[in-house]
Amino acid sequence: MLNRIKDAELNNFIEEYDKCFLERNIENEEWVHHRALQLGFDVNSPYQLLTVEIQAGRNDKSRVELYQHIRELCLENFTNTIVVMKPKHAVIFTSIDAINENSKVKELTDFLITHLQDAVKEGTWWIALGTTCNKLRDYAVSYRKAVKTLEIMKALRIEKTAASNESLGIFSLIEINPQGFTEFIQKTLGALADYDKKHKTQLIDTLKLYYRYNGNVLKAAREGYLNPSTMKYRLRRIKDITGFDLKDSDVNLQLQFALKLMDLENSDT
Repeated sequence: MLNRIKDAELNNFIEEYDKCFLERNIENEEWVHHRALQLGFDVNSPYQLLTVEIQAGRNDKSRVELYQHIRELCLENFTNTIVVMKPKHAVIFTSIDAINENSKVKELTDFLITHLQDAVKEGTWWIALGTTCNKLRDYAVSYRKAVKTLEIMKALRIEKTAASNESLGIFSLIEINPQGFTEFIQKTLGALADYDKKHKTQLIDTLKLYYRYNGNVLKAAREGYLNPSTMKYRLRRIKDITGFDLKDSDVNLQLQFALKLMDLENSDT
C-alpha cells in the first residue's frame, strides 16, 4: 500500500491532506487522491493508523532520536509501512488485509511496546490506535480518534501501553479536563476521604469492595473478612457522610466513576 518515500515529500502531503479532510476543505479532495497515488498510497487498500507519543527522560535519547529509531525499526521489520513525524507524535500507517487484520495490528503493537520499553528507560510513552481505514478518506476520522485516545490516556495516567478509543470504555466519551477530574473526585468522594484520614477508617475501601461485588453486601463482607453487620454499618456511615443513596443508579454511576478516577490519580503518586 505504502512505498518508502522521502520524509519531506510525505510530510508535505500529509499537511495538505490535513487541510483537505481534517479541516473539511473538500475542494482539494481530487488533488489529494491524485497525489496519494503518485506517492504510493493504494487508496483502495485497508490500512491501520497508530500514533506514538514519547516523553523522553533525562538520561534517555532525545525525543527526535527516539522517534527516528522507532521509524527505522518499523520500516525494517514491516513491509508497506511508513512513519510520519508530527510536532507532538509519530503517525504510523501499516497495510492490513481483512483476514489477518487483528494479528497484523497486534504484531506491530507488541513490536512497538517491546522496543519502546527497551529504548525509553526513564521517560514514558503512549500508543493509540485509530480506527481501521478502508479508504484514504477514513484517515481523518482515524487520526482524530487516535489523538483523542492519546489525550485521554495521558489525562488518566495510562502510560507505557497501547489503547484504542473503544478500549477506554466510558472514558472515550468524556472531554479531557484533568483539573475537572480532580474537582469531580473531591466533590464526590472528598468528604469520605477526609473522614477516613481524620478517623483512620476505611470507608473508601469499603465502597470499592461493595462495587467490586456488584452491591452484594454478604459477598462483599465475606471477601473483605467483615461481619455482614459491620459492612452494613459502614455503608450507612457512607450514606450519612456523603448524603448519597446507594440505591440510586445515577449515584452509583457517579461514585464508581469517581473511584476509578481516584485509583488512576493515586497510581501516579
